[in-house]
Amino acid sequence: YEHIGSIEKNLKPINANISTTIAESKVLVIGDSISTDAYGSYKKWVTDLKEAGFFPADTVNSSQHATGFVARYNSQPNDFITRLKAISDPSQYDLVIVFGGINDYIQNIPMGSESGTDYTVSFKPAVNEFFNYLIQNFTQARLCVLLPLRTYATWQNSVGEYQQAYGDYIKTVAQSYCLPVLNLTEESGFCPYIATFSNMWTLQPEGYQSHDGVHPNAEYER
Repeated sequence: YEHIGSIEKNLKPINANISTTIAESKVLVIGDSISTDAYGSYKKWVTDLKEAGFFPADTVNSSQHATGFVARYNSQPNDFITRLKAISDPSQYDLVIVFGGINDYIQNIPMGSESGTDYTVSFKPAVNEFFNYLIQNFTQARLCVLLPLRTYATWQNSVGEYQQAYGDYIKTVAQSYCLPVLNLTEESGFCPYIATFSNMWTLQPEGYQSHDGVHPNAEYER
């Protein structure tokens, strides 16, 4: 067995090689307010990785507040599927990262049937449609999935579903296509349903007296 010092020494060029490889690629991120700087007006993880040289400067960050696979903001056509299908020349991308789904829970989107086709109104058909389109059109890209972070809300929404169900279905579909899944729903360490955590590490929106229990604040992002 090698000494720990030798292992760490060998990891450094591997790390450098990984960051260089991604930085020279064409990257697309599809997400919600967790990924866009516009909401909360502070740098999110996509910008951080660009500034650190891990993502290229021309990374396309297709993230929009309050959106999801079905969920839309202000009833506009800005859900994940609509934005994905609007992207021209999918073959240019080397890496696509999908990170979202919590707004489908928050906006009470019904699960629907796995065999359903009503992907503009039901969650399971929308996830199926999204990944089917992604696989068939972004043929040159490495595809990666991040499950949504938990929020303060641990209750059933108005259609009788918990947060967990939305993350579980995204994971099921992604893994059926052999896509890597980072399970932030269960393994992020982000637990805003605990008041002391929420008050320290989640965003306090401008004009509000309390922390929202949903969005990591700027300190947590760092």
